[in-house]
Amino acid sequence: MGEQMIVAFVEPSFYGVDFVERTYRKGCKVIAIGSSADNPRKYGYEDYYDDFLIANIRDLKSIFYAIKDSVYDGRLLLLI
Repeated sequence: MGEQMIVAFVEPSFYGVDFVERTYRKGCKVIAIGSSADNPRKYGYEDYYDDFLIANIRDLKSIFYAIKDSVYDGRLLLLI
């Protein structure tokens, strides 16, 4: 069996919550990247992610460094 797929979502609020839930239920490891640690509870996906990284979601460099400084460095394909 292969390695578990890791999928990261940037600020998955409102319409993105369904994507987070479905990806989690498919067995992927879900990483949420958001501007506040309160967002998973606030937007209703607190039960559907494995890890949360904090970044300024309006700044690509901030998102890049949040990933780079985490255990996911080199393990995610960033699609913009």
